[in-house]
Amino acid sequence: MENEIVQLLKTVTPAIWSSLVRQQFIYGYILSFFTALSIGTLLVTAILHKWQETAHNKVGEYTDLLFYLVVTSAILLALFIITGLPRFLNPEYYAVMSILP
Repeated sequence: MENEIVQLLKTVTPAIWSSLVRQQFIYGYILSFFTALSIGTLLVTAILHKWQETAHNKVGEYTDLLFYLVVTSAILLALFIITGLPRFLNPEYYAVMSILP
């Protein structure tokens, strides 16, 4: 009975391990998407700010919106740097950490 369980684990374990490592890469890709979104938001914010200054010759009604866009983008970028980038650099570690409680 034990031998059968050992043989089963020998065949199943590599597949489970590779799926756990791929899961960490997918998590990193999702965070990369949010990073690209935050960089795009920062670019749009800069364009809107320049457009607002040139079109109206003043800083006015969109100032609060621009501030919130910049803060949100900075938070998303920090989130990627803190949690997403390490998953690309060392996915095996995060796969082990997802197994351990």
